Amino acid sequence: MKSVLKSLLLIAIGIAIGSAWFRFGARFEPAFVAEHAEATGDNSLPGIPPGFDGRIGRTYVDSRPHYPSAVKAPDGAPNILLILTDDVGFAASSAFGGPVPTPNLDELAAAGLRYTRFHTTAMCSPTRAAMLTGRNAHMVGNGIITSMATGFPGYNGVIPRSAATIGRILTGNGYNTAFIGKHHNVPADQLGAAGPFDLWPTGLGFEYFYGFIGGDTDQFRPSLFRGNQPADPPMSDDYILDKDLADEVIRWLRRQQAAAPEKPFMVWYSPGTAHAPHQAPQEWIDRFRGKFSHGWDGLREENFDRQAASGLIPESTILTPRPSLIPAWDTLSPERKRINERFMEVFAATLAYQDAQIGRVIDELRRMGEFDNTLIVFVQGDNGASAEGGLFGTLNEIGHLVNGIDEPEDYLLEMIDEMGGPKSYQTYPIGWAWALDTPFQWTKTIGSHLGGTRNGMVVSWPDGISAAGEIRDQFHHVIDIVPTVLEAAGISAPDVVDGIRQQRMDGVSMMYSFDDAAAPDRRTTQYFELFGNRAIYDNGWMASTTPRQMPWVLEDPDGSPDESYSWELYNLDEDYSQGKDLAVEHPDKLRELQALFWAEAERNNVLPLDDRRSLARIVDRYLAGWGARDEFVYHGEGISLPFAIAPPLFARDFSIEVDISTGEGASGVLLGFGSWFGGWSIFLDEGQVVLHHAFSQRPGDQYEIRTSMPVAAGRHTVVVDFDYDGGGLGAGGEATISVDGEVLASGRIEKTVTIVASHVETFDIGHDRSVPVVDNRAGQVPFEGVIHRLTVEPGPLGLLPF
Repeated sequence: MKSVLKSLLLIAIGIAIGSAWFRFGARFEPAFVAEHAEATGDNSLPGIPPGFDGRIGRTYVDSRPHYPSAVKAPDGAPNILLILTDDVGFAASSAFGGPVPTPNLDELAAAGLRYTRFHTTAMCSPTRAAMLTGRNAHMVGNGIITSMATGFPGYNGVIPRSAATIGRILTGNGYNTAFIGKHHNVPADQLGAAGPFDLWPTGLGFEYFYGFIGGDTDQFRPSLFRGNQPADPPMSDDYILDKDLADEVIRWLRRQQAAAPEKPFMVWYSPGTAHAPHQAPQEWIDRFRGKFSHGWDGLREENFDRQAASGLIPESTILTPRPSLIPAWDTLSPERKRINERFMEVFAATLAYQDAQIGRVIDELRRMGEFDNTLIVFVQGDNGASAEGGLFGTLNEIGHLVNGIDEPEDYLLEMIDEMGGPKSYQTYPIGWAWALDTPFQWTKTIGSHLGGTRNGMVVSWPDGISAAGEIRDQFHHVIDIVPTVLEAAGISAPDVVDGIRQQRMDGVSMMYSFDDAAAPDRRTTQYFELFGNRAIYDNGWMASTTPRQMPWVLEDPDGSPDESYSWELYNLDEDYSQGKDLAVEHPDKLRELQALFWAEAERNNVLPLDDRRSLARIVDRYLAGWGARDEFVYHGEGISLPFAIAPPLFARDFSIEVDISTGEGASGVLLGFGSWFGGWSIFLDEGQVVLHHAFSQRPGDQYEIRTSMPVAAGRHTVVVDFDYDGGGLGAGGEATISVDGEVLASGRIEKTVTIVASHVETFDIGHDRSVPVVDNRAGQVPFEGVIHRLTVEPGPLGLLPF
C-alpha cells in the first residue's frame, strides 16, 4: 500500500512539473525558440536545434527514437585555406615581379587569379583583425598592434564578441576549423596561464590552434602553444619553425579527413615569415649568394620592368624615385655593400624556404584529392616590406628598435657567416624594403601610402573559378575576404552569435570579380590610418597625409596629430603608384576627401588620432599594473610569464631572492628572462651561482658575475641585488650575489635592456624557454635541484637624471 501511495505521489509531482513546464518553460523549447527567431528575423549562431521528432510511449517498445543531428555545412560548400604571410612587400615574390623565386605561389597564380589592387592596413595586428572579422580594424579595437594598445574603443586591442571571426562562423555552420601559425591579436597582459583566453584562436571560434602569439618568434627556438598550453618543439639540429608549421597543417588535414571526410574544413595558415627574424637553413641562404650585388637601385628597376612586362602594372605607371634619406647604392663602401648584400640574401632564402613549405601543404591537398574544391586565398604580406631595420639593417630587432645597441661595421662583417642563423635576429636596411615595395612610395607602418598597404593576393578555386592565370585590378581590402568566403560557402553572415547581436560587416564579397575581369569595383570607398598617417580612397581618388616620422624611429613627432600633417592627392585611376601629387591642382577635390576622411574616422572608431610611437603610448596600461605591486612571489619552478605581467627589471633597482634545495655541484637555471639577444639569467654552474646579463648577442655585451665557491648541498637562500645608476633607460648598475646572507660576489653591469628580446620571450623559473639567455649548458638546462620560492622586489623607475 505504501509503495502505491508513493507512486501516486510521484505521478502527481510529475504532472505538476509538466503543467508548469507547459505554462512557463515552453519558451525554452527549441521549437518555440526557432519560431521566435524566425519571427524576429534573426540569423543566429548557434543555430536552434530541431525539436524532438520521435514518439514517446510508455516503454521503448512502443516509442520511436530521434537522434539530434550535427550541424551540416551547405551542400557543395568548399574547403577553405586562408594563407597570410608577414612583412612581404608587393614586389618581393616572383608572382608579383619580385626577385625571390616563389614557384608554389606562381603555380597557384597560373591556375587562379592575381589581384594587383588589394590592400592591407600597413601593420600586423590591424590587418589580422580585419581579415579575421570582415570589419575595419578600428571597429574591432585593433587600430594599432596589440602591444601598443590604448584605452579607446578603436585601439584597445580587444576584438569584441559583436564581431564573430570567420573561425566562429564556419565552425557554427558545419566546418572543422584550425588556426596554425602566428596570432598577434591578444593584448600582451593576457598571454599568461590565467588568460583570459577569449582572444586566443580557440576563444575566437577556431577548434584547434598551434602556433605563436605575438609579433615574431625565433625560427630555431620558437615559443609555441597548442591550444592555450605551451608546446615546446624538439630541439633538434635540423628543426625550423616554417617546416614545423607546414607539418602541423598536413597532420591536421589528415586527421580531419580520417575522422570526417564528408565535412568541409577551413585552415587559417599564417607563418610568421618574412617578419624579423630573417632566418633560414644554411643551404637555402647559400643559393642566393651574389644574387644582389647590383644593389637596391638596380633591383627596384628590375622589379619594375618585370611587373610591366607581365601586365601587373599599367603602362602609364610611374616608378617613384628613391627618397633622399636612402643612400644610393653606388655611394656605399665595398664593406657596406657586402653586408647589405648578405642581408638581402638571407631575406630571399627565408621567403623562398617558406614558399617551399607552403607548397608541401598545397601538394598534400592535391594528393588527398581536395585541391580542386578548396578555395585558397593567399595574401602575400600583412603589410608592405619592413623598414624597421633602419638605414643599416640590424642583427637584433628589439635591440635596435628599443634597447639602443651598437652594431659597428666591423662587427657586422665578422657576423657575415652567422647571418640568418641562431645568433642573428635580423632585418634588412630600408633600401631593400623600398626596392621590395616597387613601384610605390614608403613601407610598412605608413598607412597613408601604398607602399605600406598594397599587397599581392592570389585566389585559387578550380571548382569555383573558370578563369585561370588572369589578373584582377578591382580595388579591394583585407576586410573583403570574410564576405567572399561566406558567399562561396553559401552561408549568410549571422545577425546574432552566442547571444550577441553582431555589428555591421564592413567587407564586400569579391566573388563578382572571379570570372569577370571587367566588372566594376564594388569597393568604392576605404579609409586608412596607422600612427596618425592616414588616407581616404574614394572612386579612384586618394588623399594621403605626408609621413612625419620614419618607420624605424620610436619617437613621438612634434605637433598635433590632426593639424600638423600636410596632405597629398592622387588620381589612382591614372596614377597606379601614387607618383604624381595633384593637391595643388585640385584643392576642391582634396578638401572633399579630407571631409570624407573625418566622416569615416568618426564612423569607424578611428578617433582620437594618436601618432605617438614611443613607449609613452603604453605607459598608462602597463606601468600602472607593475606599479601596483612592490613584491612578486612565485612558489616553485615551471612558471613562464610574458613580459607584460612579469616583474619589471628595467631601469630600476631590484632584488631577487630564491629559496632552493640543491645537491652537490648542481647546475641549471633558477631564472631566465629574455634571450641572448637581450635578457637576464640566474643559474648554478656546478654549484657556483652566476648572474648573467645579455645586452645583446655581441661578445662585448655579455656581463657575468660568478661566485668563486660552489654552494654546498642542502637548502639555501640565494639573493641577487641590483643597484641601478638611474638617469634614464638602458643605464648600468652594480650587482651583488649573496648566499644565506653572505655576499659572495659583486660586479658592474655597464648597460641594461629596457625590453627583453624577442617579443615572445618569457620570465621563466627553473628553466629557460625558447632562446636562452646564456650560451652554455648550465645556463640552459632545467635546475637540477628544487626551487621552493622565488621573490622579486622591484624598486621605482630610475628615470631621474641623478
